[in-house]
Amino acid sequence: MAQWEGAREYKRALIFIKSGDLERAQEVLEELVSRSPGSVKASNKLAFVLIERGKPERASEILQGVRSRGQQDFYTHYLTGRVHITAKMTREAIAEFTTALSLNPRDVYTLNGIAQALLVEGDAERAEKFLRKAIEINAKDPTAYVSLANILLSRKRTDEALGIVREGLSGCERDASLTFLEGRISLQNSDLPHAAARFDEILRWYPQSPLGHLGRGWVHEKEGDLSQAIQMLERAAQLEPGHSITWAELGRIRLQRGEAADSMIAYEKATAIEPDSCDHASGLAQACYHRGHIIRAWRGAEQVLARYPDHRQTRLLKALISLDEDWLDQAARIFEELLLVDRDNRLATLALAEIRAQRKDLDSAEDQAQEFLSRDPGCLQALLVLSLVGLSRGHRE
Repeated sequence: MAQWEGAREYKRALIFIKSGDLERAQEVLEELVSRSPGSVKASNKLAFVLIERGKPERASEILQGVRSRGQQDFYTHYLTGRVHITAKMTREAIAEFTTALSLNPRDVYTLNGIAQALLVEGDAERAEKFLRKAIEINAKDPTAYVSLANILLSRKRTDEALGIVREGLSGCERDASLTFLEGRISLQNSDLPHAAARFDEILRWYPQSPLGHLGRGWVHEKEGDLSQAIQMLERAAQLEPGHSITWAELGRIRLQRGEAADSMIAYEKATAIEPDSCDHASGLAQACYHRGHIIRAWRGAEQVLARYPDHRQTRLLKALISLDEDWLDQAARIFEELLLVDRDNRLATLALAEIRAQRKDLDSAEDQAQEFLSRDPGCLQALLVLSLVGLSRGHRE
């Protein structure tokens, strides 16, 4: 009789999970585990619900109880891996996922999990292999297609990424994440009409889709309608307040419109959600700079560069602050370093030419301005540098 009661309660919890009512699922499972602490099935499912509800510490306690009784199965290892991912313990997560796969090599969730952990560790090549295996096992699960396409995009394999997205869509036609990726790649390829059509399609299927609104915001930005872009991004942020990229994009576009104060607010939200993102932290530093909070901008740039010394946008910001503060030697050094890796950087080239003219290194300033004018004959800033050089030479003579 007790066994039947446990089975019935477990089924109730599964129904709540399927309907999205995780709070009631947790209540049922907590009661079931307290009555039957030896039930691995109930304990694992409770840990799963706790992870989904953003309670990894409590999930870890439940899983440790299972392990202390020597009852762990492949699912226990998989869930422990997920807890480690939440705690940013990626190597431990990889170990748990590896054990889970040794017990169940065809579990697509574990294959996805280990791929995500490997990506964090910077091993995109191995991550790609696990994701391709997940697709081979279950060609109708969009998760692996999305992750694989993102890896390929990060490695500049755009055409291959588009092929993977379309392959995924052939089995999951109305998947918002895959359709969003197709639109994003179309934007990257400057195919604005196709991108707009894909984002509009998402909104026809799912009018409350944050991804649809985010994509539509990008299209409006490309069309030059920043006001409409901001409206779409604000709606996307309302629909999914925990999506850091939406807040960062809102900050970026507000900064384009000269709305530095509102940009700061958006970037602060992005960094609160994803504190380890160098792009979000750099965006916040830039918003602070344009708002006139120079000390905060400088400190922000220093913090980003302490973790990511080669972050170009942040190095450029630091150079601009140095220029504003008349720290010409430091500004020149940063611009020179930037040009070693990005020879065509317009801002760095012209700023360095101007610094050299101010420091009376007239030949170098003239050469740099002339070289720039050979590529952009109408550039006013380069012409001003030449004027400054001419005036300096006139005074010198």
